[in-house]
Amino acid sequence: MNNDSGIAALAPKLVALGGGGYDLRNVPRMWTLAWAVLNGIELAPTLPDAFADDLRRYGFTSRSLWDDAVEVPAELKRAVSEYADRRVEEVQKTIFPVHDL
Repeated sequence: MNNDSGIAALAPKLVALGGGGYDLRNVPRMWTLAWAVLNGIELAPTLPDAFADDLRRYGFTSRSLWDDAVEVPAELKRAVSEYADRRVEEVQKTIFPVHDL
């Protein structure tokens, strides 16, 4: 991946925000992956050996940066997609006009 593809190519400046459900084991993985994607960097799928002490200290159950795939029921996918579409519409209607977008 490079910066010519993905979300970073869509805007000259980008602010990445996270919120809710913080878990010490998941937040660093998520931001590591997000930073890598935004910067067009492909990461190894596992944490480095140098992380072994922290792995034990923080109670990580896996060295993987990725969660195992989970099959999501079609009805749930539809509901989530509709919810996301409504949020995007709300942002477009309320935020975009403020910035002349």
